[in-house]
Amino acid sequence: MSDYAATAAEVKALREATGAGIMECKNALRESGGDQDAAVKLLRERGIAKSGKRADRTTTEGLIEAYVHGGRIGVLVEIGCETDFVAGTDEFKTFAHEIALLQQRDPVERERDAVTLRNGHAPSCQLFF
Repeated sequence: MSDYAATAAEVKALREATGAGIMECKNALRESGGDQDAAVKLLRERGIAKSGKRADRTTTEGLIEAYVHGGRIGVLVEIGCETDFVAGTDEFKTFAHEIALLQQRDPVERERDAVTLRNGHAPSCQLFF
């Protein structure tokens, strides 16, 4: 580790760029000697390691969203999560509804919207059609 002490402005900028916690940003900046790009790279590497730790967790909570369009086309989707607290949030319910709306569309529109959804910083997910 370096003796570098990050300023509040540097930590704030790194947090805004990565969404990482304050201490994670401070440590990454210290280890990178104040280099923002190297700190971002360190945080990404650690993020991958953290996501690997979650790989064995199960999603025992979630919700089921139903959508019927015009009385003819129906969609039922199940979205899983780790806790009931997440399943109860408005953001999670909106996400499930948007996935149900996405599923009822024709395949070409559905794939185009799935790409938009993934690139639009929505929660990380896999869509199975």
